[in-house]
Amino acid sequence: MNSVSALRVGAVSYLIDRNGVHALVSMDSAAHWTHLGTQGDEPTRVDNLRRELRDIRAVAGGRTPQLTEFADSWGKTLLPREVLEHPPDVLVIVPHGWLHDLPLHLVSSDDGRPLGARSGITYASSHTLFTRCTERNQRRNAGDAAEFDATPPWTGPTRDRKVRIAIADVRHDDDQLFEVVAEAVAGAFCAQDSVQTGPASLGTLWQVTYQEIPDVLCLVAHGWVNPGDHLTSGLLVLDVGATSYFPVIAREITFSLRDLPFSQPPAALDLARPTVLLTAAQLEIFFESQQELILLLGCSAGSGRLMRGDQPASLAERFLQCGAASVVAPLWDIDISSTAAWADAFLQAWHRGTMPKALAARHALARLHDDGVGLERAGALTLRGDWL
Repeated sequence: MNSVSALRVGAVSYLIDRNGVHALVSMDSAAHWTHLGTQGDEPTRVDNLRRELRDIRAVAGGRTPQLTEFADSWGKTLLPREVLEHPPDVLVIVPHGWLHDLPLHLVSSDDGRPLGARSGITYASSHTLFTRCTERNQRRNAGDAAEFDATPPWTGPTRDRKVRIAIADVRHDDDQLFEVVAEAVAGAFCAQDSVQTGPASLGTLWQVTYQEIPDVLCLVAHGWVNPGDHLTSGLLVLDVGATSYFPVIAREITFSLRDLPFSQPPAALDLARPTVLLTAAQLEIFFESQQELILLLGCSAGSGRLMRGDQPASLAERFLQCGAASVVAPLWDIDISSTAAWADAFLQAWHRGTMPKALAARHALARLHDDGVGLERAGALTLRGDWL
């Protein structure tokens, strides 16, 4: 068994100003500012990289030269040398400006492997949000938080968990494709756990907010990104016709509010079943999370756009703000098999091995990388929020 208290935990907090990119490096009980040796053209390169990763055909075919160049070359200028030379066990990254949603975990460390395969990385959009995530994480007060197994075979868990898996493949008549991911998620849990699988709808969010309150929530659905307004981006879920109004309590008075008008999916989408759009904006109205972990396994559910106040707008970010301790979500679109393999490796290490979530993410990326899966698929899923 390994001790959590013995882990080497570091943090890199960024600040971008007219003089370039600065990083506050906190490691080994010390902290210092460093000015990174960037060239000034990084924002343009970041835009080109994001355009490439939004190209579904390029990602599916492994044709991502911009990602390769970022990982092997100019991406290294965005990380302090000591992090690349001696990665800590756990690394918390707090981006700023155009660094938000950039896959820094895929930058090659000095041994040639992705940094995220050597260091367990979690992202937090601000120090305030990270502190809130750690304060609400129940595992920090649990008896199993002190020790973990570093390598399989894992025989856990040390405590039981309630898990809710919700599926909706609205572009087809059934959920057969997405059931591959759901089975991988369910298979990581044990017989004594309570695992429920059902359809993903707005009613599902209502149930896990006010009725069931599972420890782990997994949503497997198609993601949709509105490039003009990321707050109206989200997941395409089933329209079961059961919920038209949501109650909102203000000063002990309950009001019934109509579902937001932009909950309907874009008319241009080819959908096989009645569908509504679960948006980031909707979550602010009726959703309050008490989950230790939320898995948003929908295309680009972690992709966002920077708003005022250095706040990224994405579905993953909104779930953290609604109360989740940690969220896993992809930064771009990936295939079913890669999603299932990453989720299985991550959950096996976290639940059965009682690894901290960041180390479980490190294990998952390392597993896919060692199996020859390209960075464009192995590196899309990221951890946000608390690392434990």
